[in-house]
Amino acid sequence: MLSVSNAPMAGQPASPSKPRYQMLLHNMQMQGKVFYMESAVADGPRHRETWTASVFLLDQPGGNVVGTFIGGANTRQAAREEASRKALAALGYY
Repeated sequence: MLSVSNAPMAGQPASPSKPRYQMLLHNMQMQGKVFYMESAVADGPRHRETWTASVFLLDQPGGNVVGTFIGGANTRQAAREEASRKALAALGYY
C-alpha cells in the first residue's frame, strides 16, 4: 500500500506556514500572560457573508477592557486571526 505524506522530500525546504495568531493568544492566556474575550458575528447573505471578530484585552480575568481589536474577513477564522494579530501587535509580539 502506498502512503502519502505532506512532509517535504529530502533536500527540500519545509514550506513556511503563517503564524496562528488566535492560537498564540489563547496559549498566552492559558499561561496567565494575557487575558481576553472574543466575539464574532456574520453579516450579509449566507452565500456572501462578511465576518467581524473582536478581541477584548482585559486587565485581569473577568476584569475591565483595556483594548479592543477588530478584524474583518470572508470567513470567521480569518476574521479571528486578524483581530488576534492586531491584539498581539499592540502587546508588542507581532
